[in-house]
Amino acid sequence: MNLSCTLKYNFIRGDSMKPYFDQVPAIYSLNGGVKDLPQNTLQAFRSGFDQGADAAFVSVQLSSDGQIMVISSDLLEKVSDGSGAVKSRTSAEILSLDAGYHFTTDGSSYPFRGRGFTFMTLPDLLSSFPGQKFSITLMQNDPVLVRKYADVIKNMNASDRVITSSYFSSNTRLVRELLPGSATAFSMTGIIGIYGLFKSGLIYFTGGFRADVLQTSESIGASYIANRGLVRLMHKKGIYVQVWDVRDAVQYKRLADAGVDSFMTEDVPGLKRFMAGEK
Repeated sequence: MNLSCTLKYNFIRGDSMKPYFDQVPAIYSLNGGVKDLPQNTLQAFRSGFDQGADAAFVSVQLSSDGQIMVISSDLLEKVSDGSGAVKSRTSAEILSLDAGYHFTTDGSSYPFRGRGFTFMTLPDLLSSFPGQKFSITLMQNDPVLVRKYADVIKNMNASDRVITSSYFSSNTRLVRELLPGSATAFSMTGIIGIYGLFKSGLIYFTGGFRADVLQTSESIGASYIANRGLVRLMHKKGIYVQVWDVRDAVQYKRLADAGVDSFMTEDVPGLKRFMAGEK
C-alpha cells in the first residue's frame, strides 16, 4: 500500500499565504538529514538535497565576532574537536574545527576525523544552495542575532525561501518587524498557547495569527499536538503544520493521516521510502 495515498490535505492557501508554501507534502532534512555524514556540514546538506529533501531545517547562532554560524549545539565539544560555547569563539576558530570529529555510527569508530568536514556561516549555506528552501531557527535570545539575520536574508534576497523560528517569542516578533513578507513559526510559548486554546475550545473564537507555521514535535510532554482536529483547524486558519522528528513508517502514516503538511527527519532516504509505501 502506498502510504502517501492516505494523505488528505486540506491546506488552504489564501491570498495572505507567503510564497514559501507551494508544496505539500514536503520533506525537511534536520541539519543535513542523512545518517552517514556529520551534521551541519556542506556535505550533509548536499547529500540530503540530492536524496530528495525539499528543504532543510538548520539552527543558527552568533559567534563572538558576530558571524551567524550554522551549528545545532551551543557547546562545541558536543559536535567537534573544539570546546566552549559557540558565542565564546570567533568565526575563524569555529570554521577551523573538525565537524566530523564525534561522528560515529557504531559508537567505537570515527571515520570522518581529519577528513575536512567543517561548519559554515549562514551566508555560505544560502549561497551554496541558491534554489533551495530552509527552515531556520534562531537559537540565542538576542536581538543582535535577529538583526544580523534579517540583514543576511535581505541582502541575499532570501525572504521567500526561509521560514524563521525560535524558542523565544521575542526573536520571532522582531523578525516579523524586520522581514514582514517572510514566513515565521510559532515560538514554544505560542505552540503551548495554541494547544491550550484548542483543548479549551476558545480557539474557535480567536481571530488570525501572526505566525504562518505550527512547527512542533508530535507530542510535548503529555500533550499530543499533532492530532487531526488541531491540524485541520490550523489549516482552516491558514497555518501550515510541520512535525519533527519523523523516524519510522508507522509514525509517518499517523501524521500523514492527520494531514500534517511537512515532515522533518534525520533520515531523508528512509522517509522517502515510507512515503512510497516501502518499509
